[in-house]
Amino acid sequence: MTNVPVRFVRADGQTIQLPVTTLTLDVDRGTMAMPLPLLGSTRLGVDLNLSKAVILMEGVFTDDDLFNIGTPTASSSIIDFSRAEEETGSSINENTRFDNDNEIEIILQDRTVDDLTGVSTGIMLQSTDGTVKTLYGTKSSESHSQSTSFGVEVYQFSIGTTFGIQGANLAAGGSGYSIGNNIATSGGAGSNCKVNITGVNSGAVTSFTIAHPGKNFAVGNTITISGGGGDATFTVSQVGTALTATQMAKNLVALINDGTLSNPINEYSASLVPSPSSGESDVAVRITQTVVGPDGDTNTPKFTGNASGWPWVFKPRFNTFDGGSNAEGVFHGMSAGDKVMSLYATLNNSIPMGLSAGVALIGGAASAALKLGDYITGIQIPFNSSINAEDGQKYKPVNFFMPTGVSENVNTKSVENAVSASTKVDSPFDGDDRAFIKGFVTKATFVQIAGEPVYTFNIQFTPANIIL
Repeated sequence: MTNVPVRFVRADGQTIQLPVTTLTLDVDRGTMAMPLPLLGSTRLGVDLNLSKAVILMEGVFTDDDLFNIGTPTASSSIIDFSRAEEETGSSINENTRFDNDNEIEIILQDRTVDDLTGVSTGIMLQSTDGTVKTLYGTKSSESHSQSTSFGVEVYQFSIGTTFGIQGANLAAGGSGYSIGNNIATSGGAGSNCKVNITGVNSGAVTSFTIAHPGKNFAVGNTITISGGGGDATFTVSQVGTALTATQMAKNLVALINDGTLSNPINEYSASLVPSPSSGESDVAVRITQTVVGPDGDTNTPKFTGNASGWPWVFKPRFNTFDGGSNAEGVFHGMSAGDKVMSLYATLNNSIPMGLSAGVALIGGAASAALKLGDYITGIQIPFNSSINAEDGQKYKPVNFFMPTGVSENVNTKSVENAVSASTKVDSPFDGDDRAFIKGFVTKATFVQIAGEPVYTFNIQFTPANIIL
């Protein structure tokens, strides 16, 4: 688990990063067992679910120039074209495919192929600086493009076409070919079909895939693959509207990463990833903010359109941008002594947002904010989870959480409910926030080693949902 430290959460929402070397999570169930008289030492056990919990941490504070305690991360989002977003009360369920010819036809039925005026099926993306760009899924014979309509930049990637090639059979292998992508074709009733040559034998094409289906073809058309010394041809066996999930994903990646556009999309980068839902390769797109930091955790993508478009009826499965974090915590850029002094002062005199906080209100809100802000009200402890891993990764860093209360059950306590380790705490006073464990420091010991600018620490933290 690289560069994800244990962090104290302060009342003002800031975090204190702790270079923990040893972590102990201790639970004492507080049970009792006693022998019963006259029953041959049969023992009666009593378990009232009165568990005691304590978290023990040992570590070392050093100067920041000697110890790197964090790396900033960029927010990312995944759009999965192999699955449709589930809709409550509709026939769209967890197994519904997005690259569905009938549904794509409904979404794009009022569109003429390659007509980009008045496009409505947009995906809004917001970058870390607040800039919003909208990328449109369109009916187009081109994989992607950028144009200007009435002074507005229109970014489009194709999700559908008209009579595009959906199935083809190799007729002749030709000669002089080599493996390659986005190779032009000619012939037939349509245009703009491109193929990927995936196999050759002594220059003859042995296998290929449709990179982009083009438009206006007919079943039975004979198509020639460009670039060989002797023509390789295939016949069209199926035409339709929807592109495949892989074609859609590749078109979106090509649009976002195309540096030759007159106004490139510099706020993001994109890559093909497996579907988190179906496991299929190259059908989902990870979009990553160019600028690191939590400002990239925007409530986008958002899908825009009209009543017949995908905002209300049918859209690809997705998650909003998440995972952005800064390198700095409260202790960034400080010496070891600075860190110990700051924490020592806080632990010796800070006030929680409970009954005792009334004294902080003397002198007004500004005074209260200064008095309450540095109180340590929780802790974020990351761990590597294989259950929550995604995109073919072995682990995903997530945070420990401590479910308590009568509403918790076997499902809500599942590790599947753990959130990303980079998740920012929404409210430091919320005892049910899965992003952290609420509680307070009950004991801390700091020891300077041999007069050097190095301090060991031993800190005891007690979880508590309600702090007075």
